[in-house]
Amino acid sequence: MGSRKLLHWGKFTKVRGNKEMVGFLFNDFFLLVRPKSLFVTAAQLEPFTDNQFTMYREPFLLDQIQVKKGPVDQYGPSVFIVMLKTDAKKEIPLKAETDSGRDKWVKQIMEACVEYVRKQKQSSKLIRSDSRRMTLRKVASGKLFVTVVEAADLIASSADGKSDPFCVIRVGDNQESATPVIKNDLNPK
Repeated sequence: MGSRKLLHWGKFTKVRGNKEMVGFLFNDFFLLVRPKSLFVTAAQLEPFTDNQFTMYREPFLLDQIQVKKGPVDQYGPSVFIVMLKTDAKKEIPLKAETDSGRDKWVKQIMEACVEYVRKQKQSSKLIRSDSRRMTLRKVASGKLFVTVVEAADLIASSADGKSDPFCVIRVGDNQESATPVIKNDLNPK
C-alpha cells in the first residue's frame, strides 16, 4: 500500500444530532472525530496544532464504504452520506459548510476508495504452492505511531490521595506497549 497519506480533511456537522465533526480522509481509511472544544473557524483546524479530538467510531477502511450526495428533500442542502457496503441501511449523513464542500468530499472519498481497491488488488499476489493449486496471499505492512500526551483528573489509587499512573496501548491481540510509570501524579504529562 505504501505510506499513509492525508488526502483531505475538514469539518462538517452530523445531521442526526447536529454534532460538529471533523473528517480525515487518508489513502486507506476515513476517520470521523469530534473536537473536544468547538471550532470557530476552519483556520483553527490547521494541521499540527494542539487540537484534541475524540474518535466518533472506528475508522472506515475505504473498501468498506460508499459515499453519495444526500437527497435535498430529506436532509437539506450540502449533505453527503457515508454508508457501509455491508449494510447500506447504516448511513451517516454529514452536512458540509457549502454545496461545493460537499461535492469535494464526495469526489475525494470516491477517488480514494477506487484507488485503495486498485492498490489492494495490485498488492495481492498469487503464489504457486504446487503445480496444481494456487493460493492467494495478501502482502500488508505498516507502522502506527502513537503519542500519549497526558491524562487528567485520575482517581487516586492509594490512601494518601496519589497514584503512580502509566498507559498501556494494545493493538490487536498480540501487540502491547506501555508508557513509563509517573510517580505520585493524578495529572501526568
